[in-house]
Amino acid sequence: MQAILGLLLFSVLLTRASSLECESCTSTSQDCSGKRITCPSGADGCMKIVTGTGGVSITMKACTRMADCQNLQVGKADPTSGSLVKEIVCSKATPSSGSLLLALSGLLLKKILL
Repeated sequence: MQAILGLLLFSVLLTRASSLECESCTSTSQDCSGKRITCPSGADGCMKIVTGTGGVSITMKACTRMADCQNLQVGKADPTSGSLVKEIVCSKATPSSGSLLLALSGLLLKKILL
């Protein structure tokens, strides 16, 4: 019974430990910086997108689905804003620092209970 309980708790901790982080910001310049946020479920990447119409550029960094980010093309309209995409950078999201601590705690708990 202890082994089953330990495995259940370990799997819950590992599930929680799989959160990813991306920088989140918006600016009217060519770059921006902001806080790292935990990405919602379904988001597996980070994106930086620069859009603009006329002489105004807007830069945004956020969590995204990699497939959605890779579908955007420079020179085409952004489907959400209608603005022209000037630059797009898609990258894998990084694991949150709390994820490692949770995973290690889960491993330690598993060793103690089993």
